[in-house]
Amino acid sequence: MKRLAGLVLALMMLFSLTAAASDDGSIAVTVRMPTGQDLVLHVLPGTDTKDLIDLVAEAEDLDPAPMRLLYGTRLLEEDDTVYSRGMKEGDTLYLLMEYPWEARYDDRYDEDEEHALWVDTLAEIENAQPGDLLQVKIGTYDTVPYYILEGLAGRGISLELLPLPRWGEPLTLRSDDIRLSQDGKLTYSLEELRELYGEA
Repeated sequence: MKRLAGLVLALMMLFSLTAAASDDGSIAVTVRMPTGQDLVLHVLPGTDTKDLIDLVAEAEDLDPAPMRLLYGTRLLEEDDTVYSRGMKEGDTLYLLMEYPWEARYDDRYDEDEEHALWVDTLAEIENAQPGDLLQVKIGTYDTVPYYILEGLAGRGISLELLPLPRWGEPLTLRSDDIRLSQDGKLTYSLEELRELYGEA
């Protein structure tokens, strides 16, 4: 009888601790890693971007320096918080790793412009309807971020990449053909995408 009473007491304490944890105002958000794996974090409304990045870095044993977080179609600024960005229970953030890029092709290359191009493209993908064909002029940019492929997969749309003529013919990526990889690659070159999804 005493053992049963002790078990009931332990269960009541566990329930009260769980209730206390949920009453502190925290919410669960998911951070989608570049590998496609998900990390669930329990965060408070006042948690800012730096704290979020530090939590991810600690959980995954990664260097926080190159980490950026994408929420919706917008990169989180340093002073953004869970509350100020309106995050809700179950929302998903995307982790981007912005390692220094080598200068490519010519001095006109602009990393910020390329990043803005792909963020805008992701927004168009999310707003597209099944059957839509989207076109993006990628110019001299020769890589496509993994999160673009992830956003495209299963949506029933097509994305036509339009490089400058000297960088090759246009390449159309169809949602139904996209096979998400778990190889941890952050970007895919146009050459790799042509081999994977180019028409025979």
